[in-house]
Amino acid sequence: MSENIWDKEAPSGGGMYLKIEPESSIRVRFFGRPIEFQSTFENTTSTRFASAVIYRNKATKANEIKSFQFGWTIQKAMRALYRDDEWGDPEGYDVEISRAGAGKETKYAVVPKPKKPLTADELDLIESTPVDLVALYVENKKDPFADE
Repeated sequence: MSENIWDKEAPSGGGMYLKIEPESSIRVRFFGRPIEFQSTFENTTSTRFASAVIYRNKATKANEIKSFQFGWTIQKAMRALYRDDEWGDPEGYDVEISRAGAGKETKYAVVPKPKKPLTADELDLIESTPVDLVALYVENKKDPFADE
């Protein structure tokens, strides 16, 4: 019997970066201020965004701080939630982000989850894991999770 793609979890890779693999989904809580930057790939420059997130790892049942880079599709969906009177600031709720397809056929869906405050453990995790997105994506000089 083949694996149900709706149960497929994006691999965390144990590193600081979070990537959504094709035909999978992730659940995250955005925190802090996202950044905008320019990214060049195969001689094409595009606007990208990055944010620190709490990644809800379904496989390990652990929460992990990750750096999440995304494009306009996810930014527009998050902006719509941010501007919605019932949802507002995404620091107040988790979102599930699904990816279908690959390459130019990639589609993303963003679904907000019920509002729930962060726990004391989650707040401690954020406090104990500093993130410097500018250093990683703009300056490309150092580990964004390194203590100064």
